[in-house]
Amino acid sequence: MPFGRLPVMVFTCVCLLVPLVSMAQEAVFIIRHTEQAVDGEDPPLTDIGHQRAARLPSVLRDAGIRAIYTSEALRTIQTAQPLAKGLAIDSRIVPRREMEALVRRLAVEHTQDRVLIVSHSQTIPVLLKALGHTAEVSIPRDEYGAVFLVFPRQRMPPVVVRFNF
Repeated sequence: MPFGRLPVMVFTCVCLLVPLVSMAQEAVFIIRHTEQAVDGEDPPLTDIGHQRAARLPSVLRDAGIRAIYTSEALRTIQTAQPLAKGLAIDSRIVPRREMEALVRRLAVEHTQDRVLIVSHSQTIPVLLKALGHTAEVSIPRDEYGAVFLVFPRQRMPPVVVRFNF
């Protein structure tokens, strides 16, 4: 089985095992941007980062994503670009200081949707907490390709599955 199908299989298995009485989205995929250059105020992706980002369409093309959000940082925009192009979806930019507002926006604008958010190692824990995840999450600065698949549930913490691509 190709590795690209693994996330879709995980998503399908969790859907079958978890009752999805959702307070907002059906699922939220949160991805840390891929490898970035070390220099500059707003560093772009490295060649390796672009290669990893180019794999996103094969990993998530069948996941049913209907909206993509990134921060204003070039590296998140570049990470989302191949999938956005493959799905013919325009990415929406939300400043990283507004992650909690983004979660509120999702609950209003994306009821029952599957949404992708491309963010940063420091803001992903904020997003997860705003979505109701109670466990502490940390992402090392040198870890790229982390994916958190979040299934919101009514009156309960969400189910969160973490994997890498």
